[in-house]
Amino acid sequence: MRAFNLVVSRVPFSPEEIEAAYCRLFAENLIGPAQEWFSTLDENSIDNFDQLQSAFLKQYSIFIESKITEADLWRLSQGPKESLRSYIDRFKSVKAKITNPNEAVALLALKNNLWYESKFREELTVRPTISLDDALHRASAFATLEEDTALLREKYLKGELAYAPPGAKKTAPAKPPSQSKGQHSYSIETSAPIKSSEEEEKHCDIHNTNGHSTEECRAKGKKSSKKKGKSKTAETAVKAEKPKPKPAKDSDNAPQKREREVEVEAPIPLLLTGKEST
Repeated sequence: MRAFNLVVSRVPFSPEEIEAAYCRLFAENLIGPAQEWFSTLDENSIDNFDQLQSAFLKQYSIFIESKITEADLWRLSQGPKESLRSYIDRFKSVKAKITNPNEAVALLALKNNLWYESKFREELTVRPTISLDDALHRASAFATLEEDTALLREKYLKGELAYAPPGAKKTAPAKPPSQSKGQHSYSIETSAPIKSSEEEEKHCDIHNTNGHSTEECRAKGKKSSKKKGKSKTAETAVKAEKPKPKPAKDSDNAPQKREREVEVEAPIPLLLTGKEST
């Protein structure tokens, strides 16, 4: 009805024509069930446009939404697990349906209906906003921060985001334990070298065997004799360097001292004269 009145009011009708023109234009723009309802009206039951408008509103009042006011904003509240963006979107949707809303009342409803642990609620308390538009703009920034934090938390729980405390030293990755730990190693002796056909053809006249020549046998004998000579020379030098043991002074002089003591202790024979003997 508001839209119809707005359009028709622009047409310049005379005072005598205005009632009939409004009724005729209203009836011509009805469609569907509304047009059928108009056709059921009794003749001469409508005298002016106000009566027609009143009858129409009574018929379709059940389809008319109740008027939205600031009181509907106070019925909104943010749930404990509801995101800030979801709450702000619901608040904006209700506010858009209010005709000339009271900004102070709407701003107070926005703050009081936030969850009590909301960071945005703390922000509005510490730094009061100057207008409702400013509060909604700051709410959008806080909603973006909240979504980014939730995304990073999810990545951290999945192990996709590593966290290192400040000042922590980087440690090298642990090396896998050696496979040889706790296991026994066995050495395999190499087999004797296989003699070639040329070596088998060699013959030694000294030993009367094959495998090496007489010249090789003599050369090895010379080398071994030289080694033996060097070892004997070294043993002789070691023996020459060994100091001779010094004779013990006490053991050598002890017999001489004992002999002297015996000589001193022996009694001296007395020479008797002839007189004393008589």
